[in-house]
Amino acid sequence: NSVSFYQIAKVMTTPVVAVIQFYGFGIHLHNHLKLALTPICLGVILALFNDIQVNKMGTIYAICGVLSTSMYQIWVKSKQKDLDVNAFQLLLYQAPLASLMVLVFIPILDQMHTSGNVIGLRDIAWTFQLVKWIFLSAILAFCVNLSIFLVIGKSSPISYNVLGHLKLCVILTGGYFLFGDNMNFTKLLGIAIAFVGILMYSYFKFTIKDGWESYQKKIEVSTEYEQVAVTETEER
Repeated sequence: NSVSFYQIAKVMTTPVVAVIQFYGFGIHLHNHLKLALTPICLGVILALFNDIQVNKMGTIYAICGVLSTSMYQIWVKSKQKDLDVNAFQLLLYQAPLASLMVLVFIPILDQMHTSGNVIGLRDIAWTFQLVKWIFLSAILAFCVNLSIFLVIGKSSPISYNVLGHLKLCVILTGGYFLFGDNMNFTKLLGIAIAFVGILMYSYFKFTIKDGWESYQKKIEVSTEYEQVAVTETEER
């Protein structure tokens, strides 16, 4: 698929997160926040719609990616609440496990999707320069992951998605002004609509609770109940 389709698939993460939060965790998103998310998603889709290229296998991958990303973002938030840990502690536990999982699948998937002029890992000439850039990439990836845990931990998965949409709008706008990228009326209109939605969401977010407070109360009540049950058992 094209990069534009990938970006549009990422947009679908926002409503999917809202649905999973509601049905899986009982977290209700305020109607005003839903209202603000509508122009954000529609605006980004409109800004990217002209460059879409889609195929069957890419669509399947996109659906799997949206579902897994949505659950991942929700777990980043819920596990910090459930385990009463901060972003650094959760990432310290998650990162080694994720690295082992990726290490197992890299040799398989790399060769499976290597074709044409693309060189696979087995055929790469490992030089000091290459290792240096890979190491730098790993450091940047750690910073990105840490920022994800911090932003979601301090706000919510929905807010993190809105931040991602803002980043995309800034990239599209910056590409036009700094590098002379193509900017037609449809793309400009989409960016403008998305910016309006982002401003609406930011305003409502500071005045309305997003539902995770109620989830926190459930965790606290459950913890208190477990402590009481343990105390009663010990007394017996």
